[in-house]
Amino acid sequence: MRCNHMQKEIKIAQVSFPQTGSTILCNVLYGFFCPALPITFRDADLDLPKDKLVYKSLIYSNSTIGLNLLNNDIYNIFIIMSEREKKYPEKLQKHPKVLIFPFQDLIAKDLYNPNSQRSLEWVILNIYEKSTNFLPPELFTNKDKMIKNATERVAGMNRLYEEIKDKPFKYYDKFYHIHGSHRGGPRR
Repeated sequence: MRCNHMQKEIKIAQVSFPQTGSTILCNVLYGFFCPALPITFRDADLDLPKDKLVYKSLIYSNSTIGLNLLNNDIYNIFIIMSEREKKYPEKLQKHPKVLIFPFQDLIAKDLYNPNSQRSLEWVILNIYEKSTNFLPPELFTNKDKMIKNATERVAGMNRLYEEIKDKPFKYYDKFYHIHGSHRGGPRR
């Protein structure tokens, strides 16, 4: 998507360490902006020369943090991250094009997280509010519809997870980017 006041095409990179709530974060973002599309996952290619980076989706997910994203001449990239115990370098934390969500703000109270103090509605609204203060306003078209789409996407992800939760971790759903045995516990 191109915004009127910017020459470069906007991209959102959801880049996080594993096991930080990045799956819920990425699915909520997809719910806001492109609810019918599968998550685009790229890994280990972010240090390619800038002219070789081609991203067809508005949002992509990655577990490799490439610092060259912050100085991209082709795209106007905004990085949205999640973190748990392992913290990101201060350079990233303070960068104006990086938004970091703490793990506890991404995990809703459910069967797998009974001690969470957050509802799914709170998690989605919190991501929406922080994103509207971070991303270009042109990306936000209809708050109610965006929140409804994100809620429906996460509900679909949760339904699918119930079907695959006992499968081995190597089982992978490309749409939601979830695995069997994905939540809470050792990966088999």
